[in-house]
Amino acid sequence: MDDFPIVDLKPEDTALIQQTAQIAYETSQTISKIWLPDMDAALEEVYDSLNQDEGVSRVLLIDNTVAAWIGIFPLYSKIVEIHPLIVNPAYQNHGLGRRMVAQAIAWAERRGALTLFVGTSDETMATSLSLLGIGLYGNPGGAIANFHQLKSHPCGFWLKMGFRIVGVLPDAEGPGMPNIMLAKPL
Repeated sequence: MDDFPIVDLKPEDTALIQQTAQIAYETSQTISKIWLPDMDAALEEVYDSLNQDEGVSRVLLIDNTVAAWIGIFPLYSKIVEIHPLIVNPAYQNHGLGRRMVAQAIAWAERRGALTLFVGTSDETMATSLSLLGIGLYGNPGGAIANFHQLKSHPCGFWLKMGFRIVGVLPDAEGPGMPNIMLAKPL
């Protein structure tokens, strides 16, 4: 699947924007009912990615259909954030996410970034961090050190990509629903 084009998503690409929002909405429902609760929120997320100062929003196309989407933008002077990374479920486990992260790494390195950052929430009790709930406030470092997945969660992908958990925000999405922050040096 290395030969499929990755193109910058632009505001005038209304058909691609609609496809991207649809895939983002459908995919997010398996991991988050809060992040993109409906198609309007998904469309807003796509348009927000197009309005990031100095950032890019890219899609990978297979037969003129959006198979993956990534947003890449500077967070601090030497940190670049990936938000979001979505792979159409029909194309998951075929290396598309890896290809999109490679795009982010190349983009960040060209800008002199030192770190790539991503955040992901656990709203589905898929990790040990959600089980601790408010207990994360007492010993977040220990909780991170003992992190493990209880069921499929995006952290598994990010850890395989060389990212490491660098922080956690307890109750970010509600009681016992933390945001997990991961980073990778460039």
